[in-house]
Formats: sequence, C-alpha cells, structure tokens
Amino acid sequence: MAVSLMPRFLPFITIGLLFQICQTIAANLQTHGDTFQPDVVLRISSIQAEIACVERPSVVVNGTTPGPAVSLPAGKTTWVRVYNDMSDQNATVHWHGLTQSVAPFSDGTPLASQWPIPPEHFFDYELHPTDDEAGSYFYHSHVEFQTVSAIGPLIVTEASGPPPIQYDDERYLMLSELYQKNDSAIVNGLLGAPFVWSGEPNTVLVNGHSPPVVNATSDTCAPEVIEVEPDKTYRLRVIGGVAMADWSFAFENHTDLQIVGADGRYTKPVDVQWIQASSGQRFEVLLHTKSVEELASDCEGQTDFWIQLEDRYRPTVVTGYALLRYVNTSLTCATPACYQPGTSRTSLPSVPSPIPNITAMIPPVSDNVTNTWLEYALTPLNESSNADFPTADQVTRRLYLSNVQTFFPDGQTPFMVNNHTWLAEPRNSSYNSTPDNAPYLVDIYKNGATAVPTIAEADAYAAANPMNSGASPFDNSSTDALYTGYAPDANAYPANVGEVIEIVLLNEAGYAHTYDVHPWHAHGGHYYDLGSGSGMYDPDANEAHLASLKASTGFVPALRDTTLLYRFPADNKVSNPEGTVSGWRAWRIRVTDPGVWMIHCHTLQHMVMGMQTVWVMGDAAQITHADVSEEAGYEAFGGDVEYEPPSGDGGEGTKMVRREDEKRGMEDKRGVEEMSGYLEFGGQAYGNNDRAPVVNHYFDK
Repeated sequence: MAVSLMPRFLPFITIGLLFQICQTIAANLQTHGDTFQPDVVLRISSIQAEIACVERPSVVVNGTTPGPAVSLPAGKTTWVRVYNDMSDQNATVHWHGLTQSVAPFSDGTPLASQWPIPPEHFFDYELHPTDDEAGSYFYHSHVEFQTVSAIGPLIVTEASGPPPIQYDDERYLMLSELYQKNDSAIVNGLLGAPFVWSGEPNTVLVNGHSPPVVNATSDTCAPEVIEVEPDKTYRLRVIGGVAMADWSFAFENHTDLQIVGADGRYTKPVDVQWIQASSGQRFEVLLHTKSVEELASDCEGQTDFWIQLEDRYRPTVVTGYALLRYVNTSLTCATPACYQPGTSRTSLPSVPSPIPNITAMIPPVSDNVTNTWLEYALTPLNESSNADFPTADQVTRRLYLSNVQTFFPDGQTPFMVNNHTWLAEPRNSSYNSTPDNAPYLVDIYKNGATAVPTIAEADAYAAANPMNSGASPFDNSSTDALYTGYAPDANAYPANVGEVIEIVLLNEAGYAHTYDVHPWHAHGGHYYDLGSGSGMYDPDANEAHLASLKASTGFVPALRDTTLLYRFPADNKVSNPEGTVSGWRAWRIRVTDPGVWMIHCHTLQHMVMGMQTVWVMGDAAQITHADVSEEAGYEAFGGDVEYEPPSGDGGEGTKMVRREDEKRGMEDKRGVEEMSGYLEFGGQAYGNNDRAPVVNHYFDK
C-alpha cells in the first residue's frame, strides 16, 4: 500500500525549533532555515545495491529502489525536500504526471525548467495537485540513466470525500527493470563512437523484487507477494517505472479485471483479461478476488496464484513473476505446490515454465493485438468534462514529430526527432541541447522575450526547410508538406497559450530498416489521445472514426500523459527503406499552462540518445507570471488568460492571472531579483551544509 512519509527533517543545517514561521526575506521569498520543516524528505544517494541477487552500483532514494511511496493530498501544498547526497553526480526529481501542478522551477527537468541539484546540495520542491488530479503517479530522477533505480510511487489522494470508484482496499505494483551494466557504462555506450547497446534487462522487478528463486535465502531474490483477502475488490495501482520494455501480464485463474483510470485520470470501466504497461504509464485496475467457496471448489484450495509478466517488442522475451496470495481463508491447501498463508516471501511454490493458463491470456509476441490494447476505449468517467474536448475546427496547428534512429560515420546512432536531438547534459557535439547550455526557464527569466522562440520563427524555418511526405524521410502517402513547428535557434517548439494544437508522432524506419516502439510522455499538462494506427496519419479518416464512436457510444478521448507509438507489424519482421512510416499516434492539446515543458520518448535509452523535445508555451510574461497590467493592448490568445485593461481614468489594469493559477491559489510572480537564487547553478535556492535556501513560495495554501 502507499505509505505517507510523515514529516521529517534531516538537514545539513543546524536544527532549531520546529513548526515556527519561516523567516521572510521579501514578498513571497522565505528562508527555509532551522525553523522550516518539509512535509516529505527524499535523499538521493549512490550505493552498492543488491537487486534480484545482483550487486550493482545504483542511485537510490532513501536507501532503497524503489524509494518510499509518497502520498500527497489534492488541493493542498506539499513541500518535498530532496537531498543530493552524492559527491560526483547531479540529481533532480520529476513528479511524473503532475507537471501542470508544480511551481515553475519544480518540474525536475535539468536544463529545461531548472538547474540540477549539485552534489551535496538540496532543493525544496513545491507541489500542489489540483482537486481533479487524484490518482497514481511516480517520482524519478531526470538525470541520464538514474531513473532506472531512483524512482518511487507517488499517490495523490482525493481532496475531499471518497474516490468515485468503489473498492475495499488498494495495492500498488511498481514495475522497474534490472540491468547488468552500471549506469555510467550504459550512458557511455549509448553516446559512444562506436555505439554500444545497453543490453536487454536482466529481469522485471515488481515493487523492487525479482522473479522467484524457490526457497531463496535473500529477500531480494524472491518475488513480490501481494496479499489479498477473499471476496473483495482491490484497486491495483499499476505504475510503469520501467526503463525500456512494454510489459504484458496476467493473473493465474483471475480474469475479472477492469481498467478504471489511466495516467491520473478516472475513466469509465473497461473489462480486460490482461494488462499492458510501458515506461511512464499508470493504470488503475480493479481486481475482484475469489470467495472462499470458489477457492475451495474451483482451485482445489489453492491460495497462491502467480502473476506472469512478459516483455513485448524486444528481440528476446524476458519473463518475470510476482505472487498473489490469499490470507484469512481458513483453507487447508490440498496440493503439494501450495503453501499456507503467512509463509515468508522466500518460501514459495514451484513455478511451472511457462504457466499454461497465464500464457494463454497474454497475446504472443507476433500478435498485433498488443498494438490495439485499450485503443479508442478509454473515455472520461466524469462526462461533464467532455465539453472541454476541443473539436477539429478549433485546431490552430498540426505538428508532426518524426522518430528515427540515424547512423553517423563515426559510429554514433542518435535517435532523432525531426532530424534534431536534445540532451539535458550533452557530452559531445553530435547531440544538441539548449543554445547556451543553461535552462530555458532561467534564460527567459534573465532575458525576457528575446529568449522565447516564436511561431513566426518556426514558420520561417518550415518554409525554408519543407519536409515533404513524398520524399525521405516520409512515405508517399501524402503530398502535403509536413509542418514540424520547430524553431532552430532555440532548439525548441513554441506554442501560444490558448491555441489548440495537434501533435502527430510518426514512427519511421531507421538505419537498420526496422522500427522500435516509443512511449511518448508530455510534461506541462495532459493531452487528449486521438488514437493510433498503421501507415500515414489521415486526419479526416480519424476524425470520422472519432465522430462515429461518439455517435454510437458517447466516446470522447481520455486525457493522458504517456501513450505508445507502436510499430507495424508488431513482430518487426520488415526491411523497409530508411524513413518509411510504419505507424502514427495523434494528440490534441489545449495549451493552458505556460512554461517550459518537455515532450519526449520515455524509454530511458532513447532519452539518453537524444529523443527529446522542449516546448516553450506562452510568452515571457505568462511564463514568468509577470505583472502585465502596464501593457494596455495585451490580450491572451484563446481567452485562457483574463486581463482587464486600464480604466478611462488612467488607473492601473488588473494583473494577468491564469484561471488554473487562480484555482490553485498561485501567487503572481515577477522579476529577476526575486528569482535570482534559481538562476545560477548551485544558487541561493539550493541549500547545502553551510547555508539555508532562499525559496519562493508560489501557492498561498
């Protein structure tokens, strides 16, 4: 179960009396000194960790991988202090899925929204989930390959009242992966010339535990045991914290499953018999357990049931297991393979390989049904929100992001998005990052409008560099030029607050003439997932399909933050010319949250290899929450920003306030002076052993 971390204070600075009011430096600036107590404390360190019977140097949180489960209340501000206890590595924490709800420098994306936390420093993250963000998330480092182990569950509880779905209890299943190589060797190989692959994962981990070693002497060598009681409904929070693979799994003799939420949003129930989760995705699953009578009659008294996990879209199939164990049944197991409830994790029934009645429920590797799991199926539980879905005629721009792996003469093989890469910590000239290797948000605070790319720049670049789909890198399904929205000087994608954009992801054959699968994740707000398919995107055909579904079932696309760009066929048995489009995924985004946000493939290897983009949404005043009352002619595009011009008597106008900020109680912030502690690497906003941080408080409650 998710566990709230009770308030603790583990400072480098001298401890004084707790619970006193913080010393105020200036309006909204506070020193987080002896008297400040964070709600949650996370400490990032590098240790020689034993994971699944393998010793490996790993970056961990509070000494474990995964780190402790953190529970946040919706509608309230939570301060999380993150210590970087390492002496030789930077660190950050990203609150995966909560990006729209964090203060500007709290997204945890180095060189995009903040400087990373230097070694032996700490940073106070301010989180304020909105009332409608109750659900399952996770936190993780956003530095190089640290995410493979520096992760943990993040649960947002309801602001008031019970959840809108009924269940008796809950469990979380956090999936992660174990690699034989250490992080540094993996990164050096992925960026090296010649390129050296990371290797496939040794195994999948469930809540940090491995496939079973029967009667294992070490707890790390045994699978996770999930205890349940008969005849109850459990909410399973499935969290895809894996590095690379897409994992399919099913429960032995249990097929009564329902998906009731995805990526932190409740959805109408969808019945499934197996579950598929990729890197960055989260699903809310209801599991209905068997009664004591069913266990006795249908299962011969069996109380232990295997959960089998298999990866998909990889050259080899890795299989893992966890155990579903019934307790409080008063049953006497009738078969030699059964063990009594309450036995230790290391005392386990033997595992047949494969388990026939589980394997049959998981589609085979060659089956394209994995490409259609939950496609055009998830729709919001709260129908009142359906009116917010932007219609096709509201779309202001359609942007294409082509995905392809390229081979350089020196042996490097970066993953390119529209023929460009982006890295948070570039190591060589082949991989692009920010123009000045400073965070975009820092640059905007320092330089204002001159640091913000514009759509006009993107339009000019598109006109000078047309990417025609009748020639490489696209197939010949269309003759229209494909617009990317890319501004080259900033190596970023601009967007206006209030506009509605469609982002179309295209999966292209790489230099090896085959394809990969990419779980694409968006920071800075959820998007409406318009679905996916094979070949080239046909917006008219897809819009007609959505209209047909709405007419017949009331279907409206759900809000998501991580969905898969599939390959077709799923088994990848092709040899297509480089640049041939295999498949697409389309999103529709109503831009409401100004800021600097990343949109990227969430496969860690691909991120390291450059498969990331940065989006600058809004103008400088909106991004910095500046007071724009002196700009008499200012109006926000699309009406998402409310602004009252000066009155006729010469009085000042009302300051700009985003409606979302108003809902959250975010104070209007402005000025480089107030932000100075955030604008330099290791600046005053970052505490250490010798000084307390000076922190800007964004939320008023």
